[in-house]
Amino acid sequence: MLKLFTGPYAMLAKFGTGLLIFAVLAFGVWRWLDSYGDRRYKEGVAATDMKWEKASAALKAQAAQSAGKADDAAANRLTEHLAQATKEQEKVDDAIANGSSPLDVLFGG
Repeated sequence: MLKLFTGPYAMLAKFGTGLLIFAVLAFGVWRWLDSYGDRRYKEGVAATDMKWEKASAALKAQAAQSAGKADDAAANRLTEHLAQATKEQEKVDDAIANGSSPLDVLFGG
C-alpha cells in the first residue's frame, strides 16, 4: 500500500479518512431519510387532496339537491302568493262595484 503520509501526519490522515467515510455514510443515510420523508409527505398530500375532492363532490351534490328543494318551495310560495293576491283583487273589485271602500276589504275595517 502506498503511504502518502508519514510521521505525525499519518495519524491525522487516518482520522481524516475515517471522518470522510463517516461523513459520506452519514450524508447517504440523511439523503435516504430525506427522500423517504419527501415521498411520505407527497403521499399524504395526495391522500388528503383526494379526501377533499371527494368531500367537495358530495357537498356539491348536496347543494344541488338543496337548491332543487329550495326552488320547489319558492315556486309553491309564489303560487300561494299569486292565489292570495288574486283573491284580494277580486274582493277589491267587488268592493268598488258595491260602492264601498277597497281599504275596508284589505284591512278589515
